[in-house]
Amino acid sequence: MRAYFPKVFVVNLARSSARKKHMQDLLDPLPLYYEFVEAIDAIDLTDAQIEEVYNDRAAIQTMGRSLSKPEIACALSHIKAWKRIKYLGLEEAFIVEDDIMFKDKNAFLEILKRRFDFPSDCEVMLFAHGSSRRMGVGGASSIFHKWSIYEGYKMVRFVRKTWSVLGLWCSRSAVEKLLRATKVLEGTLDDCYTGNDKVVNLYGIEPVIIEEHPVWGDQSLIADQRRFEKDRPKNTFFIALMSGLGLLEYSRRVRRRLGRWFVIFFRSPFVRRYK
Repeated sequence: MRAYFPKVFVVNLARSSARKKHMQDLLDPLPLYYEFVEAIDAIDLTDAQIEEVYNDRAAIQTMGRSLSKPEIACALSHIKAWKRIKYLGLEEAFIVEDDIMFKDKNAFLEILKRRFDFPSDCEVMLFAHGSSRRMGVGGASSIFHKWSIYEGYKMVRFVRKTWSVLGLWCSRSAVEKLLRATKVLEGTLDDCYTGNDKVVNLYGIEPVIIEEHPVWGDQSLIADQRRFEKDRPKNTFFIALMSGLGLLEYSRRVRRRLGRWFVIFFRSPFVRRYK
């Protein structure tokens, strides 16, 4: 039975033994083969190591800001998982972080069983994604591209970039594309790569089946950054209007460009880059 499902790779910090135990308790009852991938710890990253894999100027151009050490470590951890998948020669895999919980385990397994019904061009299927959060935080699903996959669940495409690498199914072609695209990091992993339809053919499951655990999610390395993005006040009417007029992405590009020039001319020399 286990051979019917794709192998699961769990990204876990070596010092996070409690979260490892949480994932073992979560996955052991399920008919899944899984393997832990030791995550890159932001605490151990040196500036020299970061310079080899990260382009700060490109990140400022893309996102209007530099990446934090936890964001870089998160990306490197998932890249490590992709390299492991490629080394094993797997045609598909499922990647999760160690701070997740299932909203519906039975639905999760049923949808995995039906992955052969995913669209033929699907390379990444997000089981957790930003369109389940408040408007404007992540990608929003298209009202025109939705297909039923299981009772109450649909496969969707996104009208803009989405985010979340909590849990996703990926194909071999996605792994190869993502490894090529992340030779040098130019943005956060989910916003610029796994959540970017220009890098991989991206779909998602709606409503989401995987979400952050209320305890372990708050203790993750990038929890503070996620919490800031989630709780930041949003003018949802304005965002919906701009999205409907096709101007939302344009306004974001303008803000990023202004942010880039602000950083170039006014950046304080006393502010450390990787915090």
